[in-house]
Amino acid sequence: MFKNRNRAWKKVPTTPEQWEAAAKLMKIRRQTVHKRFDLNSGSKLTKGEYLLLKVLWKTKNTKDISALDLGLYLTTARQLLGDNAEFQAFIQGIDGMKNGDGGEMSNMGAFKIPFSQIKEVLRLLDIPKPKTCTKNDGAGRRIRETHLLEGVNEDLVNMAAISLLTAINLENVNGPAGWSPHRAPFFANFKRATMEAQVDGFFWAGNSTKTSILLEAKAGQRARHEPAVSIQEAAEVVAWLMANPPIKPAANRAFLVSSDGSEWFLSLANYTPVYQEYMLGERNTLPREEFLVMDQYGPWETREIGELRSFLEIMLAIMLRAREEAEEPESASSSS
Repeated sequence: MFKNRNRAWKKVPTTPEQWEAAAKLMKIRRQTVHKRFDLNSGSKLTKGEYLLLKVLWKTKNTKDISALDLGLYLTTARQLLGDNAEFQAFIQGIDGMKNGDGGEMSNMGAFKIPFSQIKEVLRLLDIPKPKTCTKNDGAGRRIRETHLLEGVNEDLVNMAAISLLTAINLENVNGPAGWSPHRAPFFANFKRATMEAQVDGFFWAGNSTKTSILLEAKAGQRARHEPAVSIQEAAEVVAWLMANPPIKPAANRAFLVSSDGSEWFLSLANYTPVYQEYMLGERNTLPREEFLVMDQYGPWETREIGELRSFLEIMLAIMLRAREEAEEPESASSSS
């Protein structure tokens, strides 16, 4: 049975039928998250605990984001970045890396720092990570050696992502708004247990303490971290919607940006008021067909300037919409 359970978890469930099958294998079909007396943190969530969150992942394997309905925001984003000489110098610098060109950083302005950080991430990604080894001092004591920058790590990827998204915001989004590198903990307080999930960054706008854009970073390609990374990201979204319930028009959706090595993914979390009410403990039962659905788009590759430009245009469009929504009075929002 143990082997069968592992086989069922090469990927997270993508359909209600797969969820039912996995829940049956894990023997949790009749359990609820509200009856658990303890829960692991989002990064260490067990597969059984994850299933109780009722999440489905829809991996699109496409860069077509027309379903996100960004409309005029995307048109505006393309125009703003197209007219930004510093951004164009940054893109040209990324393209020049293919030929060993270091790039002319003097023309990059606000993009100078993210360019240097991305350049370092890409360099380290091409270096095979050495095996961790220990030495013996002759007295039976193991000695571990310190090695710096022998391979890319999550902190470097996260720092580069925050710097780049911050430059995009500073140059193009008017008013108070920005990316925070704070590894913010969100707490999902269920009836008997609390689940903590920590994000690697988030976007804030206006005077609101609410956010609808989260960031998660990983050192290498996403496939290397599955299914753990999907479990962790889903836990972050669930904790976010419970700890920081959004107001309309941003209600019932959240964006999660995944910076995985040189790849970018964008996931749109969709859920109904019924799902949120159940997670908040305002409903005793959740219909079988109710799930939090993570629609994942990408990947966009940093080394391919066409893909990188397209991804950053999308991100700017999402930021512009979030900034506009932050300006809308709550009373007007709740009636929409």
